[in-house]
Amino acid sequence: MLEWSVESWSEYIDNMEETLRADSVEAKVAPVATVTSPVNLAQSFHRKGSGLSPRGPSRGGLSRQGTMQTTAPRPGTTSRGSQHDSLREEPSEPSTPPSPASPTRIMRRTLSGFSTRVASRTLSGFLRRGSSGLESGATRDRFSFNELQGLSLTGDETDRSILALEQSRDVVTQVQEQYETVVSSHAFTTLLDGERCKAEVATFFRRVRSILHDMGVHHRRLQDLSRIVGNDKHMFESLSQHTSIQTSKAFQLVAQTSSNEMMQWTLKMHEIAVKTKQETL
Repeated sequence: MLEWSVESWSEYIDNMEETLRADSVEAKVAPVATVTSPVNLAQSFHRKGSGLSPRGPSRGGLSRQGTMQTTAPRPGTTSRGSQHDSLREEPSEPSTPPSPASPTRIMRRTLSGFSTRVASRTLSGFLRRGSSGLESGATRDRFSFNELQGLSLTGDETDRSILALEQSRDVVTQVQEQYETVVSSHAFTTLLDGERCKAEVATFFRRVRSILHDMGVHHRRLQDLSRIVGNDKHMFESLSQHTSIQTSKAFQLVAQTSSNEMMQWTLKMHEIAVKTKQETL
């Protein structure tokens, strides 16, 4: 019973230390300041919400080719009468200059070119920041709620192990005290020949003291593990709070960037409107 109360504790604690080290060492050595910087977070938000394609925005209904296809007459549909009328001589009239391009068409062409330039410039910037952004995203993924749950479970298991070890040590201590009482009793010293079993008694008590010493070592290791788990939980909670604060700053940065882009679009639209007005006059 005494041997069983102390066996396998060393391997069990070693396994818990390996598990705890695997869960917490990445958080201790990770570049938290770089990962949670508002600039990197803002770039991540841009990549997740941009949805840009390398081929640029679709031209759709603003394409001049599509307009020509819908307005040009199809071959084989011209009537004979219309052909005869086209060959009929008409009185010569002064040729009128071609009508200027529609202001709407000019604005569409300008907006289409501006959108293509903005999309290509934004896409090239995202591609340049792609590798560092992916690395930052991979590092942020390490600090999820699962790690905090794992630390909580490890802490609960450590506390239960400490309680079980303390109970086992109390049992061994009570057994030691009981045997010491028996050996020192009057019946044992007078009715039994204590000299014949003196060596066995000394070996027994020496083994009990060794078991209690080993239990004390295991108990201190478990207490150290419990303290490490508490520190790591506090660190993860602080990291989560820090990430939340930096995320709020990143959202402010994204909002400011979007506001600046809208201002640029407004100024560009004003320039287009002025240019279109000048061309129509």
